[in-house]
Amino acid sequence: MADTGFKSPTTSAEIFTQWSLEDRAYSSDDSRATTGPDDASSTIIELSWDGGSTWTSTSNSLGSWTGSDTTKTAGGAADTWGRSWSDSELSADNFKLFLNSNTSKKSEWGDFTFNIPASATINGIEVALEGRTQSAGPGNTLAIDHIQVKVYYTEEAGAINPKVKISGTFATKKTLVKIGGTFAEKPVMVKVSGTFQ
Repeated sequence: MADTGFKSPTTSAEIFTQWSLEDRAYSSDDSRATTGPDDASSTIIELSWDGGSTWTSTSNSLGSWTGSDTTKTAGGAADTWGRSWSDSELSADNFKLFLNSNTSKKSEWGDFTFNIPASATINGIEVALEGRTQSAGPGNTLAIDHIQVKVYYTEEAGAINPKVKISGTFATKKTLVKIGGTFAEKPVMVKVSGTFQ
């Protein structure tokens, strides 16, 4: 089994107005996306496979947070969040992560730039959130510093991943070439350059 490594979002969208500064959760830099007061008692994560039209019925709750930076994880190598996934459902357009603070205040993050081979079997999805509480008026605000997602997959036997960068030049080499019914050693030059997307 392989995995994508932890990937960070590069886009976000406000679903309800209680969230703000969602783009601050793209990296771990002490600059945080936040909710309104009294929203730090629980955090529920849901995932979408169709651009946000629907999301997983099986969600993962991370519970409450403290005033110190903490990284919490949900899901894992064998957790598919209650459904079967295809590699296309994890594309930049389709895969979205939703955070619910106190179940009613939702925002979404997407475009995690996974590089998953076509037809791979998706074994599990793991989410890591770095966050804390911070004081805000009468209560505590949930402040998320970094969102990351890792996808575990098994590549189809014999599959070729087209998303490979190849560059460089191979010098002239001699190899056996069959000419008619006779093998002869002839020089062959092969040049491979460019990028496959």
